[in-house]
Amino acid sequence: MPAIHVNNVEIQVYEQQYTSPTLHVQNTDGKIYHAIVIPQGGELFDASETLVYSENSINECEPVTLDAGLYRVELRGGAGGKQSRCNSGLGTINPVANTVSQIFKLPTQTTVYAFRGGDGNDSPTVTNHQIPGGGASGVDSMLVIDDHAIVGIGAPGSQCFNLTANAYSGGGGNVYYYCQSTASGTYSVQDIKIGDSYIYNSILGCGGGGGGAPNGVGGAAGSSTQFKMTAGTNATSDGGGNGGDIENLTGDSQTKNLGIGGIGGKNVTYECAGHTAVSYGGGGGGATCALRYPSACETYSAWCYSDCADGGNGASGSTGTSDTSYVKIYKIG
Repeated sequence: MPAIHVNNVEIQVYEQQYTSPTLHVQNTDGKIYHAIVIPQGGELFDASETLVYSENSINECEPVTLDAGLYRVELRGGAGGKQSRCNSGLGTINPVANTVSQIFKLPTQTTVYAFRGGDGNDSPTVTNHQIPGGGASGVDSMLVIDDHAIVGIGAPGSQCFNLTANAYSGGGGNVYYYCQSTASGTYSVQDIKIGDSYIYNSILGCGGGGGGAPNGVGGAAGSSTQFKMTAGTNATSDGGGNGGDIENLTGDSQTKNLGIGGIGGKNVTYECAGHTAVSYGGGGGGATCALRYPSACETYSAWCYSDCADGGNGASGSTGTSDTSYVKIYKIG
């Protein structure tokens, strides 16, 4: 009786006529048979795996020579950068990228190229009066085989949904997700909110947030008798959009009556064997103005004068490190 051998175990095979190549394999209880249809070009193989390569360097293109055979690559891009300031929730963490796994076959000994992406930078530090810019997305990880690449996309930057902007002399208001950059990156691990301009109790306002690259939308403009706020700009092919400006129309600010929105971070690219990994720039934060509030000043010694602050800049590029990205190659069989 014909048989196949897997890991030195003999499995009896029963042949029948089918339009596709078919195996009938005896089950362990000796009674049940499974029809296993092998599609044209398919193979029956031992599914055991051996790790043959793990990339250690970050943001570097490394050649790897592999013998002929069947392999599986598992890879993950870098984590996303976060905003430099956030009260609580998802905006306080660096999102981890999705894992990608793919089997490939090499007919002959072949040199492939491994690229392990680093984490995206967090946005620059700002004062508690300012809206921070967005973090940069993580750098993609890749395995380049001949003229094609298997890619693990870098994680998006995180977006803060709970952020307080403080008045200069005390007090403050929660601007939630308003006036903030939309997350950078090409996919999201959370709901995306567009950071439109916002006014809190007629005494605190902020301009629209810039769009995180590559496709982020800038927040809308707004106005009142106290404030005039411009829109954040959309992301461009170069990077994140700029945050919106705000003007104190009462003209009584201690330092300045016009706050300027933060500048969007630039995209950064890395080349490997003819293919490109990207870290997308974060959008700029909207500028803020706070107005004096006499009754609060008398009662709490807070909100005693008016002033404006610029928005924080968006992040650009990579930390050059990562605890979560990887490129691992396994030999099958």
